[in-house]
Amino acid sequence: MAGRSTKSATRQRRSPAGTLLRAVAGAAVLLVFASPVAGAKSYTLPRASVTAYVQPDGSVNVAENITYAFSGTFQGAWRDIPSRFGERVDESSVRVSENGRPYSPGGSLTLGAPGPVDSFVAGPYNGGTRIVWRYAATDQQRTFTITYRMVGLVKVYGDTDELNLRVWGDQWTVGLGPLHAEVHLPREIPASQQDRFHVWMHPRSLDGTVSPAGMLDVQHVPAQQYVELRMVFPTNVLSSTSGAALGANPGGASFVGASDNAYDTIIAQENASDAAEAARLARVKRVEHNLPWLIPLFLVLLFAPALLIFRFVARTYGRDPRTDTPAYVHEPPSDDSPALVGALMRESGAVAEREFLGTFFDLIRRGYFNSAHETTVHKHILGHDEVISDLRITKAPKAPDDLPSWDRGVYDGIEWIVPEGGVLVSEIGNELKARAQAFYKMYTEWKQSVEHEVRRRGWIDRRGNIVWGGTLVIFLLIGVVGVLVGVHEAKTPGTIPFGGIGIGVPGATGFVLTLVLGLAMPRSLTRHSGDAVDLAAKWDGLRRYLADFSRIKDAPPASLILWEQLLVYGIVLGVADEVLKAAQMVAPKDMMDASHVYWINGSAGYGGGLTMLQLGSLTSGIGRAVAAGTPHSSGGGGGGFGGGGGGGGAW
Repeated sequence: MAGRSTKSATRQRRSPAGTLLRAVAGAAVLLVFASPVAGAKSYTLPRASVTAYVQPDGSVNVAENITYAFSGTFQGAWRDIPSRFGERVDESSVRVSENGRPYSPGGSLTLGAPGPVDSFVAGPYNGGTRIVWRYAATDQQRTFTITYRMVGLVKVYGDTDELNLRVWGDQWTVGLGPLHAEVHLPREIPASQQDRFHVWMHPRSLDGTVSPAGMLDVQHVPAQQYVELRMVFPTNVLSSTSGAALGANPGGASFVGASDNAYDTIIAQENASDAAEAARLARVKRVEHNLPWLIPLFLVLLFAPALLIFRFVARTYGRDPRTDTPAYVHEPPSDDSPALVGALMRESGAVAEREFLGTFFDLIRRGYFNSAHETTVHKHILGHDEVISDLRITKAPKAPDDLPSWDRGVYDGIEWIVPEGGVLVSEIGNELKARAQAFYKMYTEWKQSVEHEVRRRGWIDRRGNIVWGGTLVIFLLIGVVGVLVGVHEAKTPGTIPFGGIGIGVPGATGFVLTLVLGLAMPRSLTRHSGDAVDLAAKWDGLRRYLADFSRIKDAPPASLILWEQLLVYGIVLGVADEVLKAAQMVAPKDMMDASHVYWINGSAGYGGGLTMLQLGSLTSGIGRAVAAGTPHSSGGGGGGFGGGGGGGGAW
């Protein structure tokens, strides 16, 4: 080849660990950000070659061979060639062929428009040149040859000539397999001038080789990645400059500045690029060498910030101040509704089926519903009968007008399903489920009334939720910054985006971990405030008293009213089973016989009346009714200054 040099080829090397890290990083980006590509057809670019022939007048004849692998049916393709630094394509020189068979001029520059098969057209587009050709291809590989002449691409200076050819542009939206490019000069360079002949590849980080003979090979070119071959050669290689651009011309000299001499400037630029690439490779080696301790450090950085911040929030905003409340409280510390007590002890202000059931039993105790003991016979599949002790609920004359909204909501939710003859407690769940949608609306309104009252009383300090939400926003912003940094770093091919990974992954991990911790442990983000601190401590003392049977046995409640209150509040405190056991073993029978909420069959012993199993069944029945009524949603873009390049595609 004309202009061949004796200098050895330069290889941009990759380490196995670096390749692995890039693969992992690429896979992570694909998993997080990739979305399915719609459409039934696609294409890839298995390979391409570009050959540039510098003419004696400084113009450049370019021949591109681009192989497309089509999946589906395609009718056309295009190439866009920018004119960024004064260079331009001679449109009359454009030709398109396939396996030596020339295409005929014709058709339109409009992409997707119909036109004659095996035809091409070239014209101005967006300040450059667009070449469009049409064909018919279905599920096959086709190689097209595009040739054209460029003027103004070679820059002529006082002490050197320069060719900076972008052999592959950054406007391609699909990656390319192997790329081969070579440049031929119009005559041999004398041995005495070989030291003025140099060839470089841009960017240096590409996985490829560049030969001083003017050849370039790259194993793979990512989508939207340019590849340049830059060359300087002695001024006497050209016989004229009619097809070149003079370096002193502002339109053609903007790359190095308007100067008659440019050789030293260009050499300094390329030496700087070599130094930057060497520094990058050194950083990669340092990271690979220090991986044994960097990985544990990275894991610490992944999890420690979120864990430490959440622990700080939980200790600061999730624990009540200490009080002087006794460990055991023997009777209810206030006459608040079971619904409000449950919301207080949950610390969220929210309530659920357990509070609904407790409030219902409290309404029975207070005379808003009548109750009567009743036994029913349950027939088993195996043939034997079981006598079940139950409670029949009927409407009471007592008007509910004085009930606050958090109690009235429960009253209304039960009253409308009670017929004239009453309803068994064991059937309430089924009755509510049969009216699920209407009940769900009433149930939701009841919950809102409880939450509103808790907020009005200022029982819950929610500042921990605010700090938690702010922490989530901070971690999210860190993750976004990491993505932006990583995208910027990844613009240089072969570069491991250490900065983006080091910022983005801890940010994303911190966000997810903080979110999970907050959702899994919501009580760590709230605490009681004001009078609620002491009140909650007293209710917790009552819970401990009820859970400790020995305490009840040693100091049993003295009245039926207190026994009934303990059962009602035991339901919302989660210790109803212990209260029932104590009542059946300690409470006087005549007292229990007079109860509106207990029913105990003395001959049957424990299990012959109200049990935790029945309470659990009733709670589950309310939950099934709520679930059945819940509405469900449904729905049917040094180097970078080479001329040429651009991109293309197919349709």
